[in-house]
Amino acid sequence: MFAANTHSQIYHHVEVEARIAKTVCGLRVAMILEPKPISAALHLVSDEPTGYSSCAHCRRLSGWRSAISCD
Repeated sequence: MFAANTHSQIYHHVEVEARIAKTVCGLRVAMILEPKPISAALHLVSDEPTGYSSCAHCRRLSGWRSAISCD
């Protein structure tokens, strides 16, 4: 799952746990699922937004977490 907004061209990877959504890099996400970014608030989007770049912090932390879980 991903999170994005209309004010930046960056999307984040999201972890949803017990009705709380946070990005991998620690940002809180509104629990509103939309097909594409539609507002200024960071909210869930069902697909990777076209034309947006992946958050560098989310990529780095995702790689770090997957390396730990492989040990």
